[in-house]
Formats: sequence, C-alpha cells, structure tokens
Amino acid sequence: MFPFLMVAQTPYTVIVGPGMTFVPSELTISQGDMVTWLSEGGTHDVNFDINSITGESFGNPEEIASASLPVQSIAGEMGSITFNDVGTFNYDCSLGSHAAMGMVGIITVSELFTDCIIPEQYSAGSTGSNMTVMFTPAIVDLFPDNLVEDAYVVAVADNSSLVVGSTPIFGVTQTSLVIWGDDAVTPAVDGATSNESITYYLVNGDELFDVDFTSWAVGNGSSYVTNGVNAGGSANITFNCSTDEESEV
Repeated sequence: MFPFLMVAQTPYTVIVGPGMTFVPSELTISQGDMVTWLSEGGTHDVNFDINSITGESFGNPEEIASASLPVQSIAGEMGSITFNDVGTFNYDCSLGSHAAMGMVGIITVSELFTDCIIPEQYSAGSTGSNMTVMFTPAIVDLFPDNLVEDAYVVAVADNSSLVVGSTPIFGVTQTSLVIWGDDAVTPAVDGATSNESITYYLVNGDELFDVDFTSWAVGNGSSYVTNGVNAGGSANITFNCSTDEESEV
C-alpha cells in the first residue's frame, strides 16, 4: 500500500552483567521500538512484573509485565520486547539481592511522530481503459462536515502505489470516480492492473481519511476490472493522519 505513514522500528540493546548492571540502565525509545537484552555473563533475568525491592507491582501494563525475560546463566541473547505503549517502565533483576545491589533499569517510551504524506490528485490522463466507482449519497453523507473546497477522493493501486484516479467531492451529494487501468502497451505500469486491489482515501486539505467500503450495492470496486461499474453500499470513513500537528479529529 501507499506508505502514507512511514514508520521504521529501531532496535536497541541492553547489556546484562557480568556484574550487577544493565547498560544502559536508562533508555529512551519510541513507540514500536524493540529492546533486546544481551547477557555478558552471570545469572540474571529481566523482570518487569514485581519490584524485587518493595515486593509491589511495578505497575507496568500486562503486555510488558508478562513479557519479562526468564533467568539465564549463560552469555548470549536473553530475548526482546517491543514497546507499543507510551510511558516509563521500570524493571530489575529479581534474583537474590541483585536489584538491591543496583541491578535496576528504566525504559522510557515516547510518542512516535510520523510523516503524513497526502496523495495528490490524478493528473496522468486517459490510459485507454478504466472502471467506475459510484460514491452514493449513503457514502457521501459519511464525509466530514468541514470539507474544504478542494477536497477530493483518491484511489491508489496497492501493488504499484500509483494514484489511479481522483474526483472532487466538495458540495456534491453523490459522485463517480474513474479508476484508470494500465494501458498494457507501454512497458511502464501507468494504471491499475487486472484484479489489483484498490484502496480509497479522502483528502480534506491537510487531513487524510481512509475510505473502507464495507458493502457494495453494485459490483465490487475493491479490485480493478476493466469496464467495471460499481456503486458503494456502505463504508467506514476514519481519520488516518494530518500534516498539521495541531489538527484534532
């Protein structure tokens, strides 16, 4: 699919031992990042559940607490945890008095800010083959109330990530979208190919919305078929992202 949200997971490593240390003892990462604990000797674990010093819960989410890494007495990789929640997560080594001797750690997970890429309107012109998708009043009624004058819906071919059609939607009660197919003459792919999945979006200024058809009144516009005529029956319109960090939806 077209990569409107570009997110790259970053791996991190914490060195365990051989003494009573996690190095680094404090680590700041972003949502979705993965941390791997690598033992350099000694017998240790990585405990996100019960504070070994106080005997009380660390208060970490169950997803994190249950991912605690078991005791390992040989050097090597102990395991990895992916952190999807924002917050500060404390942990320790629960063996003996290791925690009391300073074998504690903190993982701080910060909110992940992603780049929102707004697909432009289709401008390539006729390729000689197409299909039509009707946005019926039942679909248009679901669009945001604050549509700007240059709002439009756009179709993206999933395999190639090409924009293969778009149409304005401001002030309409229903509309049709022409989706252009590959011309099959030139070597370069310039449209949707036969049976290629199509994804629909609504662009409203600096905001991007997903248009997920849940039923079709006529045909099925989920994939490209030359000369196909399709009409949406129902859909979910959900906010995807915005290029304006102040935007609230």
